[in-house]
Amino acid sequence: MTEFFVKTFTEKGGAVVAKEAFKFGDTDFRPQLSKIKAANPDLIFMPYFFKEVALSSNQARELGIKCTLMGGDGWPSEVLIEMAKDAIEGSYVVNHLDFDDPDVMDFKARYIKKYNRQVELNGFLAHDAFLVFVDAVKRANGFDPVAIKNALETTNVTGITGTIRIDKDTHNPEGKEAAIIKIVDGNYIFQQKYAP
Repeated sequence: MTEFFVKTFTEKGGAVVAKEAFKFGDTDFRPQLSKIKAANPDLIFMPYFFKEVALSSNQARELGIKCTLMGGDGWPSEVLIEMAKDAIEGSYVVNHLDFDDPDVMDFKARYIKKYNRQVELNGFLAHDAFLVFVDAVKRANGFDPVAIKNALETTNVTGITGTIRIDKDTHNPEGKEAAIIKIVDGNYIFQQKYAP
């Protein structure tokens, strides 16, 4: 995610003024954040998961860093809101979907009824992965692994997260829309869809 962010950001005219890393399991991000603060960025991109985002965003604010924070699909979690609500206020998340989109409400309601808890991002992604698999099995007319692989290479399915098409050569999703979400008052508020 970092690689593609830096590539696209710089191609579009942005300048990366600092780039820091940490080890899995780290909980003190102050050394890296101090270097970032000295570079005076307009934005800090945090392409990692909600626990580390909560810790590092709280520490950034403690150090007096006021710039906008931004991240990806590792952010959306109620735990992030519980741990860092004030620190992440006004931050942006690029996500697979808008959690409040009318097209996802039926699935959300069924999930909550069955499991008595909110759906986190992986619930939506697992749903769509299963749809892709079922579609491939149907188009393969059975469970032959080669036929399923070939069917997966020509996937074109509409799921909860949008239309899923797979590039035959790279096996990557093609043309997938993203939802731009802003965190406001502890809520994930949809801003707009982005399509490449």
